[in-house]
Amino acid sequence: MDTGFVVRQNEPRREDGVVENEPGIITSPDATDNLGKIVGIFPPFTVQKGDQFKAVIGCLYDMPECDVYFDLRYKIGTGRMQDLASWHEVYDGEAHRVAVDLSALAGREVRFVLRVGNNNSAVDNQALWIMPRIM
Repeated sequence: MDTGFVVRQNEPRREDGVVENEPGIITSPDATDNLGKIVGIFPPFTVQKGDQFKAVIGCLYDMPECDVYFDLRYKIGTGRMQDLASWHEVYDGEAHRVAVDLSALAGREVRFVLRVGNNNSAVDNQALWIMPRIM
């Protein structure tokens, strides 16, 4: 079984061929069909009213078989992991902007989690988060 990886890249090339001028996080889940996932857990963050999670997501350039799920999750204290949003991405020549309103979590100290998982096959699954951030 091949182990997944995460790499920060300053100018990643998106699946639409555009070389991004913002930093990106390349994520590749474990090479296990249907089960391969890779997870990034971030330090606690106190959400303010009106905060939004924003990013551009897609597959890395020249990965034509890419077929993944992007998940935004969170955890408060010792509570259970909760799902906020999920996006299915395939290599279709397009990068997609995503935005999630975090107002329901205002005033709470939250640990956000970014997860990418394989959908059926592990072939070419190098996914790209561009500038994931809370604004």
